[in-house]
Amino acid sequence: MKSISTSIPSLAASLVLGAMLNGIAIAEAPSVEGDRVWVSYNSGQKGPIRRFLQKQGAEIHHEFDGVNAVAATIPARAIQGLSRNPHVRSIEVDPKRYLLNHEGPQEIPYGVIQAQADSSAGVSESHVGNVTICIIDTGLDSSHFNLSGNVLNGTNDSGTGNWYEDGHGHGTHVAGTIAATDQGWRGVVGVIESGAKLHIIKVFDDNGGWAYSSDLAKAMGDCRTAAGDGNLVVSMSLGGSFASANEEAAFADDFAGGKSVIVAAAGNDGNRRYSYPASYDSVISVAAVDDRERRARFSQRNDQVEISAAGVDVLSTYPDGLFATMSGTSMATPHVSGVAALVWSNHASCSGQQIRNALAGGAKDLGEAGRDINTGFGLVQAKTTNDGIQPEDCSFAGDGGGGDGGGGDGGGGGKDKPCNPKKPGCNG
Repeated sequence: MKSISTSIPSLAASLVLGAMLNGIAIAEAPSVEGDRVWVSYNSGQKGPIRRFLQKQGAEIHHEFDGVNAVAATIPARAIQGLSRNPHVRSIEVDPKRYLLNHEGPQEIPYGVIQAQADSSAGVSESHVGNVTICIIDTGLDSSHFNLSGNVLNGTNDSGTGNWYEDGHGHGTHVAGTIAATDQGWRGVVGVIESGAKLHIIKVFDDNGGWAYSSDLAKAMGDCRTAAGDGNLVVSMSLGGSFASANEEAAFADDFAGGKSVIVAAAGNDGNRRYSYPASYDSVISVAAVDDRERRARFSQRNDQVEISAAGVDVLSTYPDGLFATMSGTSMATPHVSGVAALVWSNHASCSGQQIRNALAGGAKDLGEAGRDINTGFGLVQAKTTNDGIQPEDCSFAGDGGGGDGGGGDGGGGGKDKPCNPKKPGCNG
């Protein structure tokens, strides 16, 4: 039996007979002028079918001799005549196919939910514009529909190109995790979905490659210039194996001013070596976990790891309006940067150190009780951190679930202050 069918509801039948028409069972047929369909025909009848279609004003797009079919756009008025043609086996809608790039429907990446940063968590974004988030990376595709709703500015680094262009993709992916804006029905959302104040420093060119520690020290200064005397979160999904005393001093100097939270990736070698700048005392070192809250096998393990976030198969924005999943502590870092900015925006009078303490206190403990080398104080949590900060003195008094912090007094959540007790200057 011949059939005409479609599975696309929008093509409601103008020809729904619920009966037999010349031996062809018709369930639904294209109803809009210019619908595109597949027409299959009996062997050896291509010529007559082709002539019929042309006579009816159809546009033939493709011919498939091997399966005795053509794809054509056919005027709706010609469907009945075509269905009566004895050489036609079937007529079906030519269904559309799309790039699988998450333009729609909208998806909330699992890391945003893990971090208690999706809209259902209820952390206010009313004041996020009061915090500058400085992303030091490969630039950003400012034309991406999921990013253009942010307040975007930036600084070009000599030889790397325009900050608002990203031929590599890494920086655009990072930015989307922090602040992909809510488009209602398509794309993704970031930790901050209503629009943030982003400043982009492009220290890597379109090949990725590498930058010098002095480039990062200069970028830190450019971030501070962009923020003025306001609160600043610096996000660095990058690192290297060798420390620099001068680079360390540049970050320490700004952090000491009390107006910055500096965040960097712990490293992807899966061993216990330090990566820099993440392992400087002034910087929050971020480890990666997967969607089951297990440490990613590639994530560095050492006593400078301070906190963790999603870093395995993270979905985010990518240049040219696309989306991609990427893995690494680079992907974990922007979750923490976004949460730091979100929380700080609701507690603007607190210092950078106090926000850092609160992030540690509010983290969801993973693995061993208290701080450990795998995930630090645990999984970053926006709502727990935000709700636990005491307005009178910016101390943290929430239940971070972190045990006694290795001998701390337990007051206010029970975890150590986020510094390394093995390093000079820690009062922990």
